[in-house]
Amino acid sequence: MNILIAPDSFKGSLPAVRAAEIIADVILRHDPAARCLLLPQADGGEGTVDALFAALGGRLHLHEVPDPLGRPVQARWLQLPGGSALIEASSCVGYTLLREEDRDPRLLHSDGLGLLLGHLYARGFTRVYCGLGGTATNDAGYGMARALGAAIHIGTVAPDSVRAALGTVESIDRPPDHDVEVIGLADVIN
Repeated sequence: MNILIAPDSFKGSLPAVRAAEIIADVILRHDPAARCLLLPQADGGEGTVDALFAALGGRLHLHEVPDPLGRPVQARWLQLPGGSALIEASSCVGYTLLREEDRDPRLLHSDGLGLLLGHLYARGFTRVYCGLGGTATNDAGYGMARALGAAIHIGTVAPDSVRAALGTVESIDRPPDHDVEVIGLADVIN
């Protein structure tokens, strides 16, 4: 019997790759003749890098960036065959990086994602796929743009939080010399 095993991750507890392996192990214990094809899935959130690495290969890397509260975290990214890169926003600005009591969207920022994108640009990548799920921030990319060097023009009132800053943005000028195509990966239409 041929069996296709294609789970997504179990948020914050079990990555899709590991879930597929466990399912296959259980099937093979009950039917050693079964042929299991493991095809872990991802929706753009945590596990996207692992699922595509399992399917496409490539080379995994780590780069230190700040989490949504500014603490250092090692963000994983994948150098894909063919010269593009894949990142998960959740690896640097994800809600699983935070304790429950730290999940205050008024204080969280996406600077880490901008710094990771800037790192890939500095390494010469011109196309980056970015999984957008599982993030803890709702700063509309304010921190990401700021970290990439975009000129953000705000009103005369000095903002005391990310949320307050968003209410004062008058315009954003594109970061200088960043010619990277970023393709968002998500399972929703917005």
